[in-house]
Amino acid sequence: MSDQTKSRTQGAFSPLVIGALVLVGVFAFAAYFTLSAFAPELDNGRDGRAHALSQSAVGYAGMVRLLRARGDDIGIGRTIDGAERIADLVVLTPERAITPDELETASGYTTLVVLPKWAVGPHPSHPGWVARMGTFDTAGVSSVLNELSPGTTVSRTDGSMRASLKWGETALATSGEIEDLQTIAGPNIRPIITDQNGAIIMGLVEQDDALPFYVLSDPDFLNTQGVGNLDTARAGLAILDAARGEHNGIIFDVTLNGLGAARSPLRLAFDPPLLGATLALAIAAGMLGWRAAASFGAGVPVRRSIAFGKAALADNSAGLLRLGGHQRRLAPIYARLVALQVASVFPGARKDEATLDALMDTLSQTYKIEPRFGALAAEAETAKTTNQMLEAARKLHTWKVEMIRATR
Repeated sequence: MSDQTKSRTQGAFSPLVIGALVLVGVFAFAAYFTLSAFAPELDNGRDGRAHALSQSAVGYAGMVRLLRARGDDIGIGRTIDGAERIADLVVLTPERAITPDELETASGYTTLVVLPKWAVGPHPSHPGWVARMGTFDTAGVSSVLNELSPGTTVSRTDGSMRASLKWGETALATSGEIEDLQTIAGPNIRPIITDQNGAIIMGLVEQDDALPFYVLSDPDFLNTQGVGNLDTARAGLAILDAARGEHNGIIFDVTLNGLGAARSPLRLAFDPPLLGATLALAIAAGMLGWRAAASFGAGVPVRRSIAFGKAALADNSAGLLRLGGHQRRLAPIYARLVALQVASVFPGARKDEATLDALMDTLSQTYKIEPRFGALAAEAETAKTTNQMLEAARKLHTWKVEMIRATR
């Protein structure tokens, strides 16, 4: 077989290479759809803004870490339809005015809205950090509650001060130094936690047609900048414990900060209970692919209509004899051919069949080569099957080689 025919039979790539390409393709396909489904949740939120994923000074990642270290059940709310919101305290950290519809969809069994305070910008040399640019205008801060609690006002003290928090007549904690302490007041806000001057730190908004919720006036009780002080961290924990009451879990919502994850059909395929069906389909597809690959063998080699060389001539001649049914006549003919080849070594030897057979037996006896030619010729004459003919031809060829070697 020529090198060209061999390369065609083996194929351009080895089975290992093809298998590796298929596995890489399947993995890339599955990874693409999986990452597409979970892409919104892969955003780490380290943008320096005031939300629970931000590790900047105005972010709340420090409080989340502190609560988890204390052993509390803390979650990051990326979806608005989670069943856990029905039973937990949900902390909302809006950066703009919040509407009643947004509050209704994002709220939980108990809701705490933390008002903004600090105006910041990206730090020029540290990604994820912020540079302070001042505080928001108090009117702008109060506008966050315009639709939820009309008439709410925001006030600030000048300089830094420690806030002694009270729940009714009960002292809760005393914070560390808080710069420009922010408090609230309003016709629909009932005081829950106040400072030493009676100003509202956390109030309950009461409305007839809306779910009541709490409002925390100053974010420094909960943000990373505030919890860096031990006393302020204790005050922040006391505020959260007072807001959640008997509920164990706390969810820090980030949907109002633009970091939510919508419930898409693609995402549902990777969440229980549909995850089981997705895995079953993937396994079934893998088994079908394996079965399809196993059902195919090597490609059929491409052959010329008319082959080249002596081997092709021999193959064609053998094919013609096989088609004509003359295979059984080959063995006796081959025996005659062997006798003629040996007789050609002896010039003047007669070539007729009777004399030639006798000469071969005489030579076998003279040179002591067994079995004698007559026995081998008789075996070739009586051969009927292909195997018998091949065996007789093999013995005749061996006898010929030994005879020629002995006469030299």
